[in-house]
Amino acid sequence: MITEKTGFGIRACLLAVALTALPGGIGLTLGAAPAAAEAPPERVTNLIHRMRGVLGDVTTLRYDGEARVQMPDGRRIAVSQTKVVAERLEAGGWKILVDGTFGFEWVDPKAAQKNNPVTVRAAWDGLILSALIEKRKVLRKTAPADFDVVRLDMNQADAAATVAWELFADPPFGNLDDAQKIEFEDPETVNGFECDVLWVVPASGKNPPVPFKLFVAQKDGLPRRLEMFRPATVRLPKEKRGEAGIVISYSNVVGTPEASGVSFEVELPAGFTLSADRNLPKEGAKPQAKKPAVNPVPAPAPVADAAPKFPLAPSDDELLRPGSTPPAFKLKDFDGKERTLEEFKGKVVVLDFWGTWCPPCRIAMPAVQKIHEKFADKGVVVLGMNFESNPNADPVKFKKEKGYTYESLAGAQQVSGSYRVSGWPTFYVIGKDGKIVWGSRGLATPPGGTNDQEVVLDYLESNLTQAVEKALK
Repeated sequence: MITEKTGFGIRACLLAVALTALPGGIGLTLGAAPAAAEAPPERVTNLIHRMRGVLGDVTTLRYDGEARVQMPDGRRIAVSQTKVVAERLEAGGWKILVDGTFGFEWVDPKAAQKNNPVTVRAAWDGLILSALIEKRKVLRKTAPADFDVVRLDMNQADAAATVAWELFADPPFGNLDDAQKIEFEDPETVNGFECDVLWVVPASGKNPPVPFKLFVAQKDGLPRRLEMFRPATVRLPKEKRGEAGIVISYSNVVGTPEASGVSFEVELPAGFTLSADRNLPKEGAKPQAKKPAVNPVPAPAPVADAAPKFPLAPSDDELLRPGSTPPAFKLKDFDGKERTLEEFKGKVVVLDFWGTWCPPCRIAMPAVQKIHEKFADKGVVVLGMNFESNPNADPVKFKKEKGYTYESLAGAQQVSGSYRVSGWPTFYVIGKDGKIVWGSRGLATPPGGTNDQEVVLDYLESNLTQAVEKALK
């Protein structure tokens, strides 16, 4: 849910960084072959083998996690502080328990606004994910199809940022095996531990690689910090990289061979309501080891005008409420012409807050283009609300090369605050009467579905289609 969703773990596009840009990538299957990598030197190989060997002897891992993510507006830092407990499953994989807070800090204290951190609590027991959505007063229970979907669902609950996902992968930090470049840098001390420092450029895929620094404690061979940088820093010398966009720290790390003794379930608090998927496993069910994949039976061809496969997802409570009047704006399109929201009154308007720097935004754009093509002659206007922090970014060229023909407006950061955009991409559908009909942040997985890219895009297109059709009535 880099983000200002990844999803790679705070909010929709925090996770552009925290879900799709995490080293190793988001759970979304991008389907591109990695670039060829040179064999790592012996010192790197020894460090990786030691880290995996240490973790192999661990049944329970506990630590205090802190994630600090620079928001694209440059004014805020998203801060997640949690206690994390992970316990190995007999069938393979890990149980995860996250408990803490999520909020924002202001870079300029003079511009600071009131910020009340929200409680973050989520648990995965190998079958069921339970997570609190504090602002909606809901305890959400789902049955994710795989560990990647667990990551995305936790991200929707602002609980994914501090989980060491790559450490709990199989093998741990498998993205190091095919990295384009791994270099040792000078050792640094993190929370009192002398650490070896690796500069890593992951394998290339459909999106530019996101380089990162991994700090591994010399004492016990386990990570203590992860720093992630803009893709453009791949070719820059160390002194010109600038600050990391995401910093995740792991302190008070304790690994033991015994079971944790904790319950990997979130109880229903007083005043909360339970929202549970209908496909939850029966009580007493146990996680099973994964079976080899088989070729599925081909699905039947879709029937024209068939009912939507998924119901319309609820509008995000943290965005502008349905029925409210969206803030007016005056922005220039990519040709330099001033456009206002008012001039589109009488039409249905779809807003997509996006940037070329945001992987989930780029992934979502084919679905947005389909909405544009589907409703272009039905009184529907699609506006890409673009924000670029890099002066060298070229969103016009990007859209042209990709064949995206819907209109875009520049400088969307001017109105992102008034539209409550805290995760990128963010979508709004505005009715012909000028009122909000529906809003959503990030790339969500359908109920009981997987995070396969095609499934996620189908779900986004389905939601946008239903919201637009609702606005046209």
